[in-house]
Amino acid sequence: MFYLAALVPSHDKPEQYTYGTVHTEADSYLNAEDLLSGLASEGNHVFELGVDELPSGAEDIRECLQCNPGRVFVSMLFGEPDYFCIVELP
Repeated sequence: MFYLAALVPSHDKPEQYTYGTVHTEADSYLNAEDLLSGLASEGNHVFELGVDELPSGAEDIRECLQCNPGRVFVSMLFGEPDYFCIVELP
């Protein structure tokens, strides 16, 4: 199953990002594309880093990651960037 996982500033190095909360209490999806479609259907504007033009205030943080999440996304939450990835768990 696929879940949304937050990417947050590291406690050791705040200029770098690592995994935060994995939202297993939320809906699970059979694939990543269904999860992204679910977010969009809830009214979220989701941007993929390295693919989409990012909104004002968001940065491409891929080189600042301490983890290897694969695809990285951002949405704007109350005017602030909210970075996340999608993880597959059993």
